[in-house]
Amino acid sequence: MRNETSFELVEVAKAVITYAPFYLLLLTLAVKKVKQEEAVAIHAIVHHPVCRPWELHQWRVVKPGPAEA
Repeated sequence: MRNETSFELVEVAKAVITYAPFYLLLLTLAVKKVKQEEAVAIHAIVHHPVCRPWELHQWRVVKPGPAEA
């Protein structure tokens, strides 16, 4: 099911892992809206403890600036 808020993943632009003490995965994802061609980025902070399911802590949509568009 798709709606106006559906996104398609373009690429993982950046991934940073921190181990001690919090085991976080910080992602920058390049995505585009399904009905539009304008690409945006999503920054995500994911808690990934060893041998346990990952948990999304925060995320935000970052629109490209005039120099990046």
